[in-house]
Amino acid sequence: MDETQRRAYFLLKLVVFFYPQPDAEESVLLGDKAHSWKAEQDLAWALQFVEENTATAFERTQAWLDAMFLALAPPAREAYFTTIWMGDQRQPHVTEMQGLALMRLASGWGILPTLQRLMGRPIQA
Repeated sequence: MDETQRRAYFLLKLVVFFYPQPDAEESVLLGDKAHSWKAEQDLAWALQFVEENTATAFERTQAWLDAMFLALAPPAREAYFTTIWMGDQRQPHVTEMQGLALMRLASGWGILPTLQRLMGRPIQA
C-alpha cells in the first residue's frame, strides 16, 4: 500500500467511523494500524486534514478521494472499500450516520451494489 492509499484509508476511517474525532480506544486502533504499516505520518496527515475544519471534513475528504478512487478500475474500488468496511470494526452494527456516509461515497464511486452486499454481512470483530 502506497502513501496515498494509506492516507485514503485513514481519512475514510476518520470521517465515516470515528467522526468528529477518534476517542481513546479508536485512537489506539488507528495508532496500531499506523505502526503496523509504518505509516504514523500518514495518520497524522489524515488527523490534521479532518481537524482543519470538521464541519467540512466529509466533503473535503470526498473530493480528495474522488481523484484516487475514480482512477481505479471498479474491482479495485470494491476491494479497497471492502477493506475499509471489514477491517478494525468493533461494533456489531453501523449507525445511520455511518451508513449514509458510506452510501454517499459508494454511490459516487459506482460501487453501491458492493456496499449493499457488505451491509448484509456481519462486521468482523
